[in-house]
Formats: sequence, C-alpha cells, structure tokens
Amino acid sequence: MRLRSGRKYEPGVSHGPEVEDIAFEYELKPKSMSITHTPTSSKKGSALNKRPASNKSPALNKRPACNKRPASIKSPSLNKRPPTYTGLPLSALRWLIDVVYHRTYVYMVLLGLIFMLIAILSLPKLIQLYTQKTPANHYHVLGVSPLANKTTIRTAYRKLSFENHPDKAGSASQLDFASIREAYKILSAEDHIRCNYDLRHNIHGLWSFADCLEVTARFEKENRRRLAFEVEEVRRQRFERQKRRKEREEMARKLEEERKKAQLPSRPVAFFRGLAAGFSNTLQRSKD
Repeated sequence: MRLRSGRKYEPGVSHGPEVEDIAFEYELKPKSMSITHTPTSSKKGSALNKRPASNKSPALNKRPACNKRPASIKSPSLNKRPPTYTGLPLSALRWLIDVVYHRTYVYMVLLGLIFMLIAILSLPKLIQLYTQKTPANHYHVLGVSPLANKTTIRTAYRKLSFENHPDKAGSASQLDFASIREAYKILSAEDHIRCNYDLRHNIHGLWSFADCLEVTARFEKENRRRLAFEVEEVRRQRFERQKRRKEREEMARKLEEERKKAQLPSRPVAFFRGLAAGFSNTLQRSKD
C-alpha cells in the first residue's frame, strides 16, 4: 500500500498525519474497497491494523422503539377472522363499486338501456298529462261571474239546462248537461260549500279567506247545535213511546182485574135467576 505522497506504507514506521488521513479514508470506503494489510505484532501498528466496527453489529443495527411491532394479542375475540357476508346486498354493493371505481362500461350501457326503456314506456302517459286540457270551473260552465248571486246562478242554470237537455239536444249533450247540474249543485248550495270550492280552485269570489273560515265555523256550530237538538228529540220521542207503552200496559191490567172482579158474583145471580124461573114455571103449570 502506498500513501498519497507516493511513499510505500511500512508497518511500525511513523508516517505523520498521512496515517490519520488513511484511517479516515479507510472508514469511509465500502467493503469492496477495503485495504488489506499484513498483520503485525507491533504495538504501534496494532492500532492502525484494527478494522472498524462491522455494520452488522447488533448495537448499530438495532431498530428504534417506534419501529418495533407491538406484541401479538392472543385475545380470541381480536384474532377471530371477520365473517364473510353473502347475498343480494353484498352483490349489489360489489356491482356498484365496479360501476363507480372500475368504470365498467358494460354496466353503464346496461343502465342506459334500462332508463331508455322506462322513458319509452312512460312516454304515452307523459304526453297525455301535458296534452290534457285544464277542466273548466263551475262558473265557466254556467257562464257567470264568481261574484254572481244565487238568483243569477239559478237563471243561468235554467237557460243552459233547457238548451242542453237530452230530450231536446240528443244524447250527445248528456255530458254537458251532467256538468251543468253539478255546477248548479255546488254554486247554489250553502255558503260554506261555495266558499270552500273557491278556495280550493283559487277563485276570488264573494268571500275572502277569513270570511270563508268564519262562514265554515258558523255552519259547523249550527250543525253541531242541530245534531244535538236532533239527538235530544230522538231521546224524548223514545221516552214518550216507552211512557205510552207503560200506560197501555197499566190500563190493560186494570181492565183485566175489573173483568175478573165482575165475573165473581155472576154465578150466584145466575143460580137464583134459574130458581126463580123454575118456580114461576111450576106455578104456571099448576094453574093450568
């Protein structure tokens, strides 16, 4: 081995600071470039001939505590394998994962075909829904204003019913005549029925929302009062019927008692009458 100055390295000879450079370079070189030298028993060369600590030293290769794996837990509940689920929900979930993440174009095409089929089947109903005419309200049927009173409504109904009667206009006007009758039935009814019809169809008629509520509340109050009166009347009539039935039964009982009392003295009177009749017959025969 030669030094950087070109001189040959001799064991046991002091070479100055070049030896320190050699030791430093020797520690930095890999194993493949390690320097071989002849061992010697000299005390001066023994320090230089010592090899550095091996990289395989357990003290150097020791892992830090943070990289250590935790001790295995021998709990049966934690080491137990998770159960495997099968069935329709798992299959549907896997199919959805395939569609979203794996971008399976076959499934996408299949979904597109399904949606297209649903759209084709529902197309006639959608067409019928959008082409259907909005039904006319009862005021349009009778040709009157929402602010018309009952007299005007009655006059319009009589005129239209005469013109569209089936006996005069034929069977083709039966539907119009039925709608005319239905319109007159609603608009000529009590106030709460007409005002509720106006509210349902968003018609600004004779009553506002507050007036309609007041009319409806008044009708319900009168209806409850009428129902209570009818219930009381039914109860009173039932009580009177029971009272009359008891009176008839009492009268029949008294008549039966009087008839029985009248039948008790009738037998002695008949006996004496028979004796008198027999005696008179005997006297008549003796005279003859």
